[in-house]
Amino acid sequence: MLSFTPDTGTMRAVSASPQDRSAIWKLRATFNQQSSGPQETTVIVPPQNLIQVLIGEDQADLALGNLLPPTGAAIVVRNRTFPNNPWPDTYNAVINDPRQFASVGTARYNAARTRATAQSVTAYDNAVDVAANVYGGVEGATLGGAIAFGSPQRAQDPQREINLINLYLNTVPCPQFDARQAGFDLKWFPFFMTIDEQVLVVDGIPIPTFVFVRQRPANGCVVIRIPFS
Repeated sequence: MLSFTPDTGTMRAVSASPQDRSAIWKLRATFNQQSSGPQETTVIVPPQNLIQVLIGEDQADLALGNLLPPTGAAIVVRNRTFPNNPWPDTYNAVINDPRQFASVGTARYNAARTRATAQSVTAYDNAVDVAANVYGGVEGATLGGAIAFGSPQRAQDPQREINLINLYLNTVPCPQFDARQAGFDLKWFPFFMTIDEQVLVVDGIPIPTFVFVRQRPANGCVVIRIPFS
């Protein structure tokens, strides 16, 4: 539910409880039993563990205000909740799936349980904004239906990053082979080794930070570039 502090003038603080409850509320003000009319204020409270996983996966960009990479990560989580995917249909279940996000349960993830305990307040506040925009549908991009993301930089394998960049720069024009042949093995996406992956390089998100993955369509290139949409 939503609760309001006692009236202190023109501003009131709004809080939601319990902490793990997420929802989208439409509010309309009244004064002296008169409604504000058709105008509504939307209050979006995103899932707390979505905020936490964004911080766990990409606190550095959040702290710097580079919001495209963590927004991409949030979109992947949302994409997994859609029908016809092999995941549950809730954010909580997707994020807590033990096969998925390596940051779940880490010190940084756990510290972001509240703003007061987060390692970076700036990163926390930015994660709230990103999570709310994606959860509330303000951010409508789907990134081509991407269902996973990975970081060449974090794989600590320079050759993997070189291979990806070479493919992206068309050293091998439109390579049409299984992504596993390009080194996308268990270090990248363990759950997806049963599918033929297509790696998506998204405009505005540098390759070393994140690349995204979906199932490769028939005759599709193993690596393609797509707009952030």
